[in-house]
Amino acid sequence: MLAERLAEPRRFVQVVAGPRQVGKSTLVQQVTAELGVPVRYASADEPTLRGP
Repeated sequence: MLAERLAEPRRFVQVVAGPRQVGKSTLVQQVTAELGVPVRYASADEPTLRGP
């Protein structure tokens, strides 16, 4: 389903959510590499920078 959505001519934000350590990032990396689509990656696990 992810590959189908990423192959659509109109580009939308796709969110992949699920438990930690189940392969979400690996799945996205493999599918996007195969399709050759541009990717922006953000992780909710990374700490947010605060302050100056």
